[in-house]
This record gives sequence, C-alpha cells and structure tokens, in this order.
Amino acid sequence: MRSRNILALVIQAVITLTLAGLLPLTVQARGGDDPPKIDPRPVSDVVSDSLFKLGCKRFLGRPDDYLCKTREAIFTCEAFKKDGKAGECRRAQSGPPRILPPATDAEIARSSLLKLGSKLFLGRPDEFICDTREERLVCGAFEAAGLVKTCHVPGKSN
Repeated sequence: MRSRNILALVIQAVITLTLAGLLPLTVQARGGDDPPKIDPRPVSDVVSDSLFKLGCKRFLGRPDDYLCKTREAIFTCEAFKKDGKAGECRRAQSGPPRILPPATDAEIARSSLLKLGSKLFLGRPDEFICDTREERLVCGAFEAAGLVKTCHVPGKSN
C-alpha cells in the first residue's frame, strides 16, 4: 500500500513539472511498451534548433536574439516571440530585395511546418501531425496565433 502512495506522488510530481514546463516530455508513438523518453533540453534550445532549421542564426551571439533570412523563419520567430519563447527577431537584409509572391499568414505557417517535417493530417491544410518536440512547439505557437486549427501528436487523441 505504501508503494502505491509513493508511486502516486511521483506521478503527480512528474505531471505538475511537465505542465509547468520544467520537465519536458517526449512521447514515442511507435508502439511497444517502451516508457516515454524525457527530452532533457530546455525549451529555448528546441526553439533555437527549429529556427536554425528554417534559416535563422543568432544575432551577435545573443541567446534569444535571431537574424532570419527566409520569410518562414522570420514568421516562425515572430510567433515564438508572441508566445514568449524568443526575444528579438531581425530580418536579414543583404543584396537587392527579393520579390516574393504574396502569401497569407496561414500559408507561411504551413510552409514552415512542412519544412520542419510535419505532415498534413488527412490532407487538411490547417491540421498537422507533429512527431518531434520542435514541430509541436512551432505548431503550438501557430495554433495559439490562430493560424493552425489543430496539432496532432501520433498515439495521442486530441
């Protein structure tokens, strides 16, 4: 009986820390009975990795100040900034300005998620399957901004 009480307290502590963002949890949805793996990286590292993949780099080496080249990168950085996960987002201005075809905010968000590896859920343009923590963070920022309807996590019902 005592071991059940201890287990219940441990589970409650893990849930509380996870919800507070202090203990990130990465769930593997590949089947089997493997326990979920905990991603030890802080959220700021995952945000940085996502922005690096989209074409940003640190501005003057500052930890939460980014210089972004592509519109997907600057758009994603701005979404993270609104969500409180990034400090400054700067647009790289080198060479003659490029004329890009007009795109809606939702189209840019979609392009960013697809570049990171997310997949469309049942072919719907505003619902995504997010396998990695990076994809879930980016998708969550876009979802909070109203640009994405739903972010699906494999093996978890929404």
